[in-house]
Amino acid sequence: VFNIKICHKSVHRQCHSVFALDSFCILLINAIYNMVYMKFQKLQIFVGYIRQCKQRNAIIRLINIYFTQSFMQRKKEVDFCADAGIKKVTKKINDFEFISTTVGTSSPYKFSKFMKIQSIVKGVLRHEILQSVSGYGAIKMCALPGAPPAPPPGKRKEIYKYDAPWTVYSMNWSIRPDKRFRLALGSFVEEYNNKVQIVSLDEETSEFTAKSTFDHPYPTTKIMWIPDAKGVFPDLLATSGDYLRVWRVSDNDTRLECLLNNNKNSDFCAPLTSFDWNEVDPNLLGTSSIDTTCTIWGLETGQVLGRVNLVSGHVKTQLIAHDKEVYDIAFSRAGGGRDMFASVGADGSVRMFDLRHLEHSTIIYEDPQHHPLLRLGWNKQDPNYLATMAMDALEVVILDVRVPCTPVARLNNHRACVNSIAWAPHSSCHICTAADDHQALIWDIQSMPRAIEDPILAYTAAGEINQIQWSSTQPDWIAICYNNSLEILRV
Repeated sequence: VFNIKICHKSVHRQCHSVFALDSFCILLINAIYNMVYMKFQKLQIFVGYIRQCKQRNAIIRLINIYFTQSFMQRKKEVDFCADAGIKKVTKKINDFEFISTTVGTSSPYKFSKFMKIQSIVKGVLRHEILQSVSGYGAIKMCALPGAPPAPPPGKRKEIYKYDAPWTVYSMNWSIRPDKRFRLALGSFVEEYNNKVQIVSLDEETSEFTAKSTFDHPYPTTKIMWIPDAKGVFPDLLATSGDYLRVWRVSDNDTRLECLLNNNKNSDFCAPLTSFDWNEVDPNLLGTSSIDTTCTIWGLETGQVLGRVNLVSGHVKTQLIAHDKEVYDIAFSRAGGGRDMFASVGADGSVRMFDLRHLEHSTIIYEDPQHHPLLRLGWNKQDPNYLATMAMDALEVVILDVRVPCTPVARLNNHRACVNSIAWAPHSSCHICTAADDHQALIWDIQSMPRAIEDPILAYTAAGEINQIQWSSTQPDWIAICYNNSLEILRV
């Protein structure tokens, strides 16, 4: 509940709940603020909603943002700025008016308390940063004086990693409440025989284990668990590739429930590039294909009677959505969340459809150079906004459906082509992007339509990140895939 923002020579501090913060947190943040503002007035930093139980994590993240954005090229100045920052805070600490305007009280702070904070700030700035940061990456959590002891080796609380036996491309979080850390992974092997693996994190051992592995024809272009947060539907998993397949997952095995094919009169099929599962009505799925069409499927789920499986699907509607290949489809939460969806394709356009009025569509955006648009994602909290990216582009475009054809923001800090985007499930102003530059960046877009210059958090992986997913049931966790590795990160 303590916001601090430093942006272009202006400092905005807001305390929504004075009593939720103790003097330790206030003084430490002030120390960092003075150091930063004195040396880099053009730096943009934002740390929001620092909860009392997570003060240590939030403060480290504040330092992380500062150093990854502006300090990594000036390592020689670390000692100078640490000492200078402490000296300035020493001067400020005796100014009770400064403290009172920050915390709403005029109570003096003991000098011994300040000496402890001085030691902490120096330790963090001088040692932990140089030891923990490599390149343009995130700071690892360090054990501060007075903080709980660090977990033993192998029990990391911030990052968990799983190495698959093959290159990982598609990936998705399970939504069921009783499967907190379960994910599905799809292989990328350039041949017919591929794999899908279901992995789960054992929170006691802090290790991922493979619960099930099954064969899949060709690489999966996308994997999704049924959006069933209440657990009332069967535990289903869908994959796209040559066809749309729906699988039933159990503790013992995973078996194919149905294969959805809308071209039964031919031995050939048009590969599916992506699909989406409607969150409001899990009986609806939409697929996109290289044959320029989008298909909406109706799924019937029921109880298993003996050995008779009652899960089946049928085509509700099929439409020519684009002039060229369609690369992605996503249902919108607007209008009740059931009938509206958008698609992107090789013709460089974003188009919006309404299942109730399929006789026409709305072109929301067209790429100026007509580059193919590969992915799109709707804001999870505000259905007016969506994000998309073009092939080989270094930026993500944010669109407002109320202002067609004109991007409201461009996120362009990546140094290589962007591969994946994921909106925060709990916030309308946060989005994560991942790219071939090994970076996963979290952005705060609440300043739109003003330009968004820098991300608020950054993480560097050991390879090119090709997939990113933000857990809808656990907003503190983001999963990324690179090479043959899966990592889940606490944010």
